[in-house]
Amino acid sequence: MPPINKLQLPAVIALACVAVAAILLATKPGIGITPDSTVYLEAGRNLAGGHGLIALSANGELKPLTHYPPLYPAAIAVISAAGLSAETAARWLNAFLFGASILLVGFALARLASKSFWTPVLGSFLALTAVDIVGIHTLALSEPLFMFLAFAGFILLAAYFDDGEQRLLFAAALAIAAAFLTRYVGVVLVFTGVVAIVLFHATAYRRRVVDAAIFVTIACTPMLLWTIRNHYVGGETTDRSLAFHPIKLGQIAAGFSTMSSWLLLGKVRTDLRAAGFLIQILVIAAMVAYWFIRMVRKPNHALPDGRDAGLVKLPAILATFIISNFLFLIFAASFIESATYLDDRSLVAMHFAAVILGTILAWRLYRSATTPPKLRLALVILALLLAVSYSFRAVNWFAITRGDAQGYAGRSWTESDTIARIRSLPADAAIYSNGHDAIYYLTGRRAIYLPQKVNMITGRANENYEAQLKQIAADLQAGGGVLVYFNTLSERWFLPTAEELESKLAWNKREAFADGTIYRR
Repeated sequence: MPPINKLQLPAVIALACVAVAAILLATKPGIGITPDSTVYLEAGRNLAGGHGLIALSANGELKPLTHYPPLYPAAIAVISAAGLSAETAARWLNAFLFGASILLVGFALARLASKSFWTPVLGSFLALTAVDIVGIHTLALSEPLFMFLAFAGFILLAAYFDDGEQRLLFAAALAIAAAFLTRYVGVVLVFTGVVAIVLFHATAYRRRVVDAAIFVTIACTPMLLWTIRNHYVGGETTDRSLAFHPIKLGQIAAGFSTMSSWLLLGKVRTDLRAAGFLIQILVIAAMVAYWFIRMVRKPNHALPDGRDAGLVKLPAILATFIISNFLFLIFAASFIESATYLDDRSLVAMHFAAVILGTILAWRLYRSATTPPKLRLALVILALLLAVSYSFRAVNWFAITRGDAQGYAGRSWTESDTIARIRSLPADAAIYSNGHDAIYYLTGRRAIYLPQKVNMITGRANENYEAQLKQIAADLQAGGGVLVYFNTLSERWFLPTAEELESKLAWNKREAFADGTIYRR
């Protein structure tokens, strides 16, 4: 494998340092806290305190963590051992991971395009300035760790295909195993690795089967042990079950809308974005098809570096991952969780892969001996436009983000009048709420989640909804508790509205605030 160009490494390291600084500056008010973040942080705190991986459940009890894999909260617990809070640990971990991920992009592209200075710089810059990629690193979520481990595994696997050293296969499988222990969607990584070994490894078929078996065994064994633990402590493996609820057309449309923002168009009018997305996809598809045709007809010209290039199978691995991940999300929306959103968060790993894949395919097309000068000029203009578009969007995002923390860490929640009133409630008062996680995170008070009117997993009506409402009314009547309803959680469409609760339950008293209402029987 060729050495990295002496000019590439300093440039990529500089961008990685900028990435770390960007996260630290953007999260100076605090790491962003989402509902999932509260679970990760609580599990990390409890593990660091010697209580094991436990977190608040919907019924207001602390129970063993099963809904999420363990590696991200475990990483927070380890870093917290240095005397840091869970939030600070998550902030520094994400900053480091972003810088490391930018290094991965630069390293991979430098190996794939060893004679080009601008290719790894462009790819690293696009990954650095992509709003969804940088944004996910400002939230206390598991995606940053997952992406770093996943793509480290892909690079190691591609290096194994180059050199044939068995230790690289083991290292790739261990990285994928760690990513799988970070997010359950890591099953897609295992599938991608197996497909890559069977289809792309240039060796005897029997050797490929043996390698695939080794890879699967190493990559899946830790998750198998985790699911056995879950069944033992919680009576279930992943807190999920299979049920058919076909994906809605709107969910698929949302996915393509999200992907359209990866290209030149950002958050513009829907009709303009759809038209621009279609045009850009057609142009990119034409360029990719042109390159593949030339590669088949004249392979020596299509791959300008020839044997001097490294990680030559990485583009095929990334393409397999992108397709497999998208299909898995459709499967998940249809069989696992009907509320699966094809949004920036669920598609961010695909975007990260697409940056690397798109950059290397564009470079190969540019360097092909059969590429016309006009097409080369078009590629340069497209790269410049994309870099400028990403830069402007990143600057706008940074200006907004650095002014206040995101989610439950933001001032709208930390300075909430409703939250302040909850803190003053009697210690033994039972609390029901549509924001039980926010209450626990901000006040330390345990609250019970409202019953779902529509089951968010299956998308079907909750048959026990009316009975559960009556039980809440009886509990509040007997114990003198309260129901807290936040009007800032519109994404929880599957819960009853405030108007419905007022019409179905008789309230003797209510206290209204700007962001919510506290009801008493």
